[in-house]
Amino acid sequence: MNKKTTLIIEFILLFLLFPITLTIIGNQFLPFLLLPLIGIFYYFKEKSLVKKFKSEFEFKKVKGYINNLLLQTIIVFILLFIFMNIFYKESLFSLQKENPLFLVGIFFIYSIISVLPQTFMYRFIFEKKFSQIFTSEKTKTTTAVLTFAFAHIIFLNIISILFTLIAGYLFYTTYRKTESFWISYIQHVLLGYLVFFIGLGNEFI
Repeated sequence: MNKKTTLIIEFILLFLLFPITLTIIGNQFLPFLLLPLIGIFYYFKEKSLVKKFKSEFEFKKVKGYINNLLLQTIIVFILLFIFMNIFYKESLFSLQKENPLFLVGIFFIYSIISVLPQTFMYRFIFEKKFSQIFTSEKTKTTTAVLTFAFAHIIFLNIISILFTLIAGYLFYTTYRKTESFWISYIQHVLLGYLVFFIGLGNEFI
């Protein structure tokens, strides 16, 4: 079995069969336990890649991109606010009213347990380990977006899939453009947290 075939099999197991298995099991909390463990496993398994591309883990790049991230966050907030007013008006800012402490807690839990391993697996590992599978940049980008969205089938609703298709494109293209793990991570934290802040978090739990 050649290297490319092995990579394709590993890719299918990780990005297709793993989400399908979690969906079949139906435990909504299991992904938040397993995803960090898989991230840790791949960190040590692919430590040579981490060392080779260590510049991507330097935090200094974030400073030059912070204005872009803040502007993007404001634009997304406005769009989400309009969306909520049209389709989910009763849920707008619902967490602030019902459970403000949960809203504070979810920021820290979500950013560490969920976003950190997702950024590592769906941006860094996808790009540095599996990119050789694809024959063109367009195919690779499309696959990156689709696999990220597909991972959210565990929530069994169309909103989570549609939103993560858009978000997946933003996260991956930002990562490719900046070649920075932390910029992509902060972008994911900010935009993901907006979903909870605006009142749409129930679609992702």
